[in-house]
Amino acid sequence: MRVTRYDTAKGDALTFPAKFNEDGTVEARSIITSIGVFPYKLPNGTIRHELRTPEEVFSKVSLDSMASMPIYVGHQYDSNKKLIKDEAKRKELAVGFTSDSVVGNNVYVATDLKVTRADGVEAIKRGMQ
Repeated sequence: MRVTRYDTAKGDALTFPAKFNEDGTVEARSIITSIGVFPYKLPNGTIRHELRTPEEVFSKVSLDSMASMPIYVGHQYDSNKKLIKDEAKRKELAVGFTSDSVVGNNVYVATDLKVTRADGVEAIKRGMQ
């Protein structure tokens, strides 16, 4: 069974201040995941805690799966409140992408990212990280 997790970053998740470019884009280095125990809300409202071990987080398959990923302003749901799975629609909604280079250290996984759409840049200016 394949499981996909969608996480959001809050607080000090950006490891370096965002760089606002003259062309209207934003670049930053971001911690995108780490080892540890993570809470996930289930459809019935309860919380399930899942352990993400170093072996899982830093595996080649895991790191490769985070390269060149789209960035959204919030999760993208359809009219039935289900995550949008249509690839063309997801690309249309993306405000930027992670880089091809995803790096893991002893605890965290980080990557460079670039936000190219104005709505994504505005979200960053409003404090979204």
